[in-house]
Amino acid sequence: MPLRPVILQVGTAEGCPGGEVAVPVTLRDGGNSVAGVELEIEIVSAKHNRGPVFLSLDENPAINKWVQSTLRPTGSTPGIDAFRAKAIVINFENLKPIPDGSKLFTCRFQIPEDCTPGLYPLESSLEGASDPDGNSLETHGENGSLRILPLSKTESQPLPSEPAAPHGFDSASKEPPIYNAFLSYAHDDTVLTSQFVDTFYRYFQSMLAAELRNRFLSISPHEVSIFIDQTGLPANGDLSAELSTAVKASAFLVIFIGRSYPNSNWCSKELAIFIERFAGDRRRALEHTFVIVLDKRVLAANWGEYLEKPYRPIFEPFFDDVTGHHLTAVLEDRGQAVPSPRFSDKLRRIVETMAARMENIR
Repeated sequence: MPLRPVILQVGTAEGCPGGEVAVPVTLRDGGNSVAGVELEIEIVSAKHNRGPVFLSLDENPAINKWVQSTLRPTGSTPGIDAFRAKAIVINFENLKPIPDGSKLFTCRFQIPEDCTPGLYPLESSLEGASDPDGNSLETHGENGSLRILPLSKTESQPLPSEPAAPHGFDSASKEPPIYNAFLSYAHDDTVLTSQFVDTFYRYFQSMLAAELRNRFLSISPHEVSIFIDQTGLPANGDLSAELSTAVKASAFLVIFIGRSYPNSNWCSKELAIFIERFAGDRRRALEHTFVIVLDKRVLAANWGEYLEKPYRPIFEPFFDDVTGHHLTAVLEDRGQAVPSPRFSDKLRRIVETMAARMENIR
């Protein structure tokens, strides 16, 4: 049986302005022998917010590994303006495998006294791992978060300085959006459509509305609009004028990559039109795109020119590491469909990251 990928899990924590908080980074070895790892972690903070900053990355003596850390941007001062950190965990005098479930190191953060309360995603990237012989291992990261609480219950988040309008509007795009997000998937994945995308859509809309209310206060549930096409058009059919208009009028694009997506001309057209919304700037468009992989087997497939060249964007694996199949809803005793815990955790990370980016482009 092939081994599962190594997972580097960034944790979560809460704190108040003026204090410090610690977040662990944990190893899930997937059955591999892991001697060392590396990754970068970035604090996603809105432009108008004063957010948390890195103080240090602290070693865990129990695993007998060194932590080589670099705070960024270059020349930044710990506790003042360091919002990104790179960590390499290795000990060339001790190449024994790190036990599964071990804390690799601890991120310590300073919360400025003028820090805006709210949720700050901790985004993992550039993950890597190696075995005792120096061989590279497939490695993924799981994002974490910092929730900054107000100093008192009577203290509230500041209202946005400008009218909310459609959340997620980017002044660099051609038109203000009508929809918060457009859900893109191949319709001939019929099982995927009924078991996953529909479940994702229902919970995504309600969770996004709740998160935006928490951040912007004045928003109502009716201001959150998600476009999902349920007409069942064939995966390689022509893109209708209605869908083309909806893509252009969406602040974010959520792409579901199942077994049929790599062969879907229709989905490629949706992504191409979304890139046009940003004047052909692929990088800017992908900053507003969330890629969800639903089947482990498609990791080896070609996802098409817009997602492959010059590199694949960061994606969220929504599949079971053992079976390789997508995570879906489970049933309660009363027959009510509810999402599984792993489904909920991953969905919440997407919602929180999207909401933070909405703040960042206001």
